Amino acid sequence: MERLLECSICFTTEGVPKIFTNCLHWFCETCIDNIAHDDHHISCPSCRDDIQLPTGGAKDLKTNFHILNLRDTVQSPMNVTTGMCSTEHDTAASHRCYQCCALYCQACSAEHIKLKSFHKHVLKDIRMMICPAHQRNYQLICEQCPRLLCVLCHQTICTDHHQYVFEIDEIKQDRKTHLSQIRDRLSTRLDSQETTLAPFLAQVYTDKNREKRQFLFPNCLKMKIFVSRWANNSHILTKKCSNP
Repeated sequence: MERLLECSICFTTEGVPKIFTNCLHWFCETCIDNIAHDDHHISCPSCRDDIQLPTGGAKDLKTNFHILNLRDTVQSPMNVTTGMCSTEHDTAASHRCYQCCALYCQACSAEHIKLKSFHKHVLKDIRMMICPAHQRNYQLICEQCPRLLCVLCHQTICTDHHQYVFEIDEIKQDRKTHLSQIRDRLSTRLDSQETTLAPFLAQVYTDKNREKRQFLFPNCLKMKIFVSRWANNSHILTKKCSNP
């Protein structure tokens, strides 16, 4: 069964399965990009049919959600489809440990991070990330509605919103990229403001004119607070960009 879920080029199940609408054969996104010609033409490795890729390459092809669904069912090591605790098998799971690749109930997750060996492990609440109708991970998001969808939901819900349905991981990556760009712009302006402010502050502190100092000091203080807020915002964005 697992062999049927592998890309027939790289023989792995790691890549995102993309399907050719002409012949309905599928391969992972990375492999398609690797064998594509500069003019975005490709010969299907299975049937040799001539395929014209979208301008954006393999990532703009339709994702084979049927294969993703089968992978989720067959290969998931975390018992996500049943949503049960990996330790207390008769208790519903509430958290996922990213380091252990395991699900834990509320009590087990609390005990898990108390152990010194696991205190740096990242546990996420999964109760909002599992479809209650099908007990599967949410993998898609419809930005038109908006709502989260599992693969089975998408077969009956938002079927006419194809152009608005995206993979959650894809949306997360886009948001991280956008936040990184904002952070970089903010850091550049912060460095510029600090460079401009430093000699001005030095002049105020050393100025012998008391009235001038009393007039300028409150304004300098406001500028320092303003720059500090920028620095704090940059720090927050850095943390958001680094979160999984």
